[in-house]
Amino acid sequence: MIRFFDEYSRFYQTTGPLPKPNRFQQRWRMIIDPNGDLFQGARVLDIASHDGRWSFAALKAGAEFVEGVEGRM
Repeated sequence: MIRFFDEYSRFYQTTGPLPKPNRFQQRWRMIIDPNGDLFQGARVLDIASHDGRWSFAALKAGAEFVEGVEGRM
């Protein structure tokens, strides 16, 4: 099984006071991993991108371009 967030554990530090590593892994397993073919060469818009973890995940899954939009600074 791919353990994406274990390879990029810095995202655990930007989550808040109670990081939940398994939650990130499960989201990767349900959203990114089974749809890898859809990400190949795709252009992705990540709305409410927070620290960019899912933008980065989309790039690592093969997206050609990702635009992350976050309203909070």
